[in-house]
Amino acid sequence: MGDRRRSFKGVWWSDPTSLLRDPDGMMGRLLSPGQMHDYWRHPEFDRLAVEARFTADESLRGDAYRRMTAIFLEQNPWLVVIQPFEDYGIRRYVEFTPNPDQQLELRRFNFRLRRA
Repeated sequence: MGDRRRSFKGVWWSDPTSLLRDPDGMMGRLLSPGQMHDYWRHPEFDRLAVEARFTADESLRGDAYRRMTAIFLEQNPWLVVIQPFEDYGIRRYVEFTPNPDQQLELRRFNFRLRRA
């Protein structure tokens, strides 16, 4: 039998966050050459991804990821079908900051009850 692999460009349910809370989770892990979404290539995006991944300079990383985001939004390689709305009901005496990666962090530095 021959090779029956197909190039399927269907619906992909993805949560492009990183467990380390780093932009490389999406920019590198999902969109880089050889990764899960290697059907879209942009030379500047790919160059910036490598640059950002291997530098310790936070300013350079931030600039690279901002430019990569702009390229991504200009090219629009994904069709966003749903973007969930996260809603948290909190009383006034509760101090809590939700995380963008949907992890509930309930340790003391992020979740406190104020005394009335």
